[in-house]
Amino acid sequence: MNQLIAIVPNVGQNLVKVTFIRSRLATMAIFFALLFAVVHPALAADGTIKGKISNKTSGGDVPSNQEVTLHIFVDFAEKDKRVIRSDPEGNFVFTGLSTGSEYVYVVSTPYRGVTYSSEPLTFGQNETEKSLQIAIYEPTDNDAVVSVPRLHIFLDVDAARRALLVSEVWQFQNSSDRSYIGSQALLTEGRKGTLTFYLPVGANNPTIEQGLLDGDLIRSERGFVETGALPPGISAVIFRYDLTYDGPQYLLHWLSKYAIENLNVFLADAGFYVRSDQLVSQPAIESAGKKFLHLSGQKIARNSEITINLSGLPQQVSTPTGTGEALTWGIPILLLGILSLAIVLFRLNRKGLPTGLAPAKKRGLSAEGELRKQGLLEEIAELDDQYEEGRIGKEQYLSLRAAKKQELLDVMAQLQREA
Repeated sequence: MNQLIAIVPNVGQNLVKVTFIRSRLATMAIFFALLFAVVHPALAADGTIKGKISNKTSGGDVPSNQEVTLHIFVDFAEKDKRVIRSDPEGNFVFTGLSTGSEYVYVVSTPYRGVTYSSEPLTFGQNETEKSLQIAIYEPTDNDAVVSVPRLHIFLDVDAARRALLVSEVWQFQNSSDRSYIGSQALLTEGRKGTLTFYLPVGANNPTIEQGLLDGDLIRSERGFVETGALPPGISAVIFRYDLTYDGPQYLLHWLSKYAIENLNVFLADAGFYVRSDQLVSQPAIESAGKKFLHLSGQKIARNSEITINLSGLPQQVSTPTGTGEALTWGIPILLLGILSLAIVLFRLNRKGLPTGLAPAKKRGLSAEGELRKQGLLEEIAELDDQYEEGRIGKEQYLSLRAAKKQELLDVMAQLQREA
């Protein structure tokens, strides 16, 4: 995992350091490398990556002599990088690249304070040339272009620690053709705040799973601020935390700075009861063999407080309700259920909920497919960890991994057809 150190203004405005954890979910190149369990013998370095920088803002120009960096990942870690300059039309070429499947390449370029990156690239069998395009955008500080079509909140219970385990999956939409770079005051090192998130009182162990482009996380008195740019289209911010409870009842107070078109709360069904005066109870949902209680709300106003009353919480020491030992937050297995469940909800919203929104897209791809792709990548990573640690046998490991890899390839093929 990569640690992200954020400068945090405390109440007295002195600066202290707080460490957040940004997991493998935020490092796309590492995920793609996880698709390949066997390291192949080194192949001839005859691979070529050709690319073009394209300004997607109406009237925007592509600067000449633009710095372009090739990041080279081997065995899940960045081993090297090359820096070149583009020609006057924004074209660039990297040659002499290894084409083995253990190599993953990501190309990036900085433009007006934001670093834009390509999707990860790997060379296929007998393939020696890849082409890509890096989209850049002009900036805007107009927050009117930002909206929240959907937010999913997931809760589970770790009775051993008497803790509520909470994950929030935010879907932001930038409706313009410019990258939103923030309208808040400068925070530190010349960075503006772009998005603000509030954490409930008593939230422990905040962990960021996925953030914005080229951003830092600044801890605030009530939560944290993201400083990354929000590019046009759909972007996701995913984080988690836990809340300690003392008795059989817990009243969760939750606050959002943003108006939310569709809010959904899912709770792993462990025999306790839940109600909310602001949300409507919906039929339970089955996902991956687990049952989730479901509350929903539409058109949540800015700065609305949502209260969720939980009763009958377990008091005896036991295994976390839905997902076993992984809910100690070592590896976010609950998030895998979150991502797959979000797909179910997305389809339900398209069928019946009055969202008034077209199916969401991210860089031209279906948001639900992107979520499932990320979930499968994380599942494959966790399987690799379990096998390396001796928690599952070789036969079971190979069977499960092959099945998940095939599903991942099917999802990626579908995404490619939709692009």
